[in-house]
Amino acid sequence: MQKILIKTFTSILKVILMKVCKFVVLFLLVCVNSFAALPVLDPSIVAGINESYVYIDTTAELKRFCKKLKEESEIIAVDTEFVRYNKDSYYFPVLCLIQIATPEGHNALIDPLARGLDFSALADIFCDASKTKVFHAAKTDLELLSRLFGPVDSFANIWDTQMMALASYGENDISYKKLVKQTTGLELDKSSQRSNWRQRPLTDDQRRYAIHDVTYLAHIYPLMREYLEKQGKLCFVEAEIAALRDSATYERVSNKTFGKLCKDREIADYDLLRKLALVRNLIARRNDLPPHRIICDDRLVAMSCSPPINRKDFISRFRWLTYATDDFMSVIEKHTFVPPVSSPELDMGVYRTMVSAVKNLLNKTCKDEEIAPMLLFRACEVDVLVREFLSTGNLLSPSPLMTGWREGLIGADLRSLCRSLSPSPCTAG
Repeated sequence: MQKILIKTFTSILKVILMKVCKFVVLFLLVCVNSFAALPVLDPSIVAGINESYVYIDTTAELKRFCKKLKEESEIIAVDTEFVRYNKDSYYFPVLCLIQIATPEGHNALIDPLARGLDFSALADIFCDASKTKVFHAAKTDLELLSRLFGPVDSFANIWDTQMMALASYGENDISYKKLVKQTTGLELDKSSQRSNWRQRPLTDDQRRYAIHDVTYLAHIYPLMREYLEKQGKLCFVEAEIAALRDSATYERVSNKTFGKLCKDREIADYDLLRKLALVRNLIARRNDLPPHRIICDDRLVAMSCSPPINRKDFISRFRWLTYATDDFMSVIEKHTFVPPVSSPELDMGVYRTMVSAVKNLLNKTCKDEEIAPMLLFRACEVDVLVREFLSTGNLLSPSPLMTGWREGLIGADLRSLCRSLSPSPCTAG
């Protein structure tokens, strides 16, 4: 009898110990995950997401909806659908739909093609700092909405979950579909993404696709914000999103576009050409025409190589541009040609070694910090930084890699690396 009791007690003790050990392991996993795990939405929240919506195509309906947003919602998810019909005819895509959703379930599809729709009530919300407006890959959305609501500089409290994902997952490719999959486990149907959004009425599939683009977004944002705050990386995102609220971001001529403009052409004054290209871009935006319809690349380059001496000369040479005489001539008259400064011949062996070392350092930093490389640097920025360092012996230039949060993250390591690889004594900034 005693042996049976001892055996029974031992069995019970083993079961208790196993459960205790399991509890301890689960507790430790929860503790570790609370600091290291990537954000995932609670399944009960996902199951309870409201996918119903109202379709708005009148000013009265829009005002009622915006009143509800003002009174009841703090987080507002936003997306747009647009069609880029003919890049040779228009500068901007055609805005065809605006989607709005909130965690409370105030969801709407707003038809910007509806005749006479007054957007002032919605514009007020975009300028209201107490309301958080959330996008995924916001740049084109903001550019198109600014044509309805006013300058993007006036928009307040804008967030972009694509930027937040770049700072969270350590990957360059973070589409909305992938983000939803990683945070909810759901697979979105994107078959309607490139459908004809200008057609009316929209199909049921189009409407379903459109509302799904914001209903999940409204719940993903607070999850990702909390995660980034815990990781101390929210400041990385804030600086990038600030650029999205700067009109200059949309007006400037990208390095890629300027490179195509210069390719296989004799350029006498790169600085003037870049200024003229910016003027052309601004005029193109103002008139919703592609830049080459304002003035073709060859003629723009010719203008930079042999600038008109006065307004009369400009009109005689570029008669179709009479309406833009002041735009171009104000730049030409203020411009001062600065001959390029000759610099020591670049040692390509040292250059390649340093570029490789800098990229390795940056990629290692991205891996350690779990941020996407494209959030931290571009290859062209590394090239400029290394070339300037080898020419001047310092890192004092306003390189994106040496300003803001990037300077705080990698500035000291970059200076140390450049000093160690420098072929001659230098200060490295």
